[in-house]
Amino acid sequence: MKELSATDLAWLAGLIDGEGCIRLNLIRERSCTPYLSIFMKHYETMKEVSQMTGGTLQERKPQKPHWSKTYGIQLTGDRARATVEAVRPYLRTKALEAWLLLEALAQSPKHTGNKDTLTDEDEALRVGYSLAIHAAKQVVNVN
Repeated sequence: MKELSATDLAWLAGLIDGEGCIRLNLIRERSCTPYLSIFMKHYETMKEVSQMTGGTLQERKPQKPHWSKTYGIQLTGDRARATVEAVRPYLRTKALEAWLLLEALAQSPKHTGNKDTLTDEDEALRVGYSLAIHAAKQVVNVN
């Protein structure tokens, strides 16, 4: 991700709060990866997001006749982690999801490709964080 101003980070955080998805993808053989996506109808906005994050701009065709096509990015791995770390101070509605994702990555050992490198406790920790991130999506702020 390129160097962004505080204004750019706050703008990007607002898009993530409104249209983004933060999660920890659990992959077979006890691996996991951070994931961040943003999709919306406005092409120019998503083109700007793509340039800011280094993500590839994608187009999704409408699934129903009355829907519009959408544009977006999907970031995984180090790029997703770096983006979430950068925007975290500016997030509001997805701040908890971001914190949980970064905590999961800090607490979880790196996956080496060998399925036997993680203990059952490590795997339970990853699953627990993944479930907590999912549950955070259900939390409603009643201020």
